[in-house]
Amino acid sequence: ISLPVCVDSGVPLCRHCNQPADGNTEIRTSMGAVMASIHRQAEAVPLQANKTFLDRVREELPKDLVLGDHYRYFAKGIMPTDKRQARQVLLEESAFEFRDGLLYRFEGRGVEKREQLVMPRACQSTVLMMGHDHSLGGHAGQHR
Repeated sequence: ISLPVCVDSGVPLCRHCNQPADGNTEIRTSMGAVMASIHRQAEAVPLQANKTFLDRVREELPKDLVLGDHYRYFAKGIMPTDKRQARQVLLEESAFEFRDGLLYRFEGRGVEKREQLVMPRACQSTVLMMGHDHSLGGHAGQHR
């Protein structure tokens, strides 16, 4: 039986707990795993967010009904043809940044400014599961 391997480091993962079988590799959970994968920190083993998930985010962004116009504008410079949508994209221009095929939104100002990875609807349930329902997630829920 061959063990699954981490997409970042190639370290074999335990088939029972999905932990690195060598016991020496740093593990990042929940959104820390997502950020480690985004920034390609090879020393981190993102158990919940691997490259295929971020590739899926990149694939879904242009197809998303709500985010598609923003993606096309920031990625390719294509303005929406609908005047209302074009105005909305321009009003929100300073709050977004396109980087490495992903769309980020900035909220707040100064030291309160936060960067958020924009998630297409098709990927939102996966992110919610990573942060709430998964055993390594950051929120145990009210019944645990």
